[in-house]
Amino acid sequence: MFRGSQVGNKLMPQPRKSSRKVSSTKARSPANKRTHALKSLKRSSLPPCVYLVTDPLVDHQDFLDALANWPCRLVHHATPEEAIAKLPATGVDCVVIYESGGSTRRKPMLFETLIYRRGCPPIIFISKSISWQWAVDVMGRGALNVLATPLDPTALLESLERACTIGKTRTAQMVLLADLDRRRSTLTPRQAEVLDRLMSGTFSTRELGEVEQRTERTIENHRNKIMKKLGFSKIVQVVAFEYERMELVRLLDAPASFQR
Repeated sequence: MFRGSQVGNKLMPQPRKSSRKVSSTKARSPANKRTHALKSLKRSSLPPCVYLVTDPLVDHQDFLDALANWPCRLVHHATPEEAIAKLPATGVDCVVIYESGGSTRRKPMLFETLIYRRGCPPIIFISKSISWQWAVDVMGRGALNVLATPLDPTALLESLERACTIGKTRTAQMVLLADLDRRRSTLTPRQAEVLDRLMSGTFSTRELGEVEQRTERTIENHRNKIMKKLGFSKIVQVVAFEYERMELVRLLDAPASFQR
């Protein structure tokens, strides 16, 4: 039961160490696993992906020169229509709209289409003719920055680095939200309705039964099935799961520039 260890001239008994590993409840919790996955995605070693949108006749060589020594994946589209059609749901860290003075009527269409798309990456405007009123209006609606030509390479890279940091966070949030939505989709319409009642603040089976006009036993069965399908043992964990999903939806439906 005890082992002896030589300490000076005396034998001191020491308890035998158990070889069994002690499991951590926190490490196994779904919320902790999701947090770890989110941090791993944000620390991705892949270079940032910049989505460049220009007009066919716009000379954007100054932009390419500024990016010469900055590692990134550049995807170039020559028209707003092509950019809208081919922009993936995730994986793009920043959108740069490079326009000439005569193309300002076409680019707002692209901006309005993208800015309120769920999970849209940060948008940076580069223009050869910028009015103060137009810049304030565009940034007030969600553009991250507006830059004028000739470009200042330092200011451009600072804006891109800031945009890509926010963009990687949104990509990670989109991946996490897709996982949460997949798990929630396993619920039946009735179970989803009971979960919505739980989120409205009705927690007891008696209150839910009165609202749903069902017996307490029926409501209890629904709650148990919801916990089993989502992989939880307590109803409070289910509420925390749904709150996290709703918070991600709120963050990703807002423009990226509003997420600091």
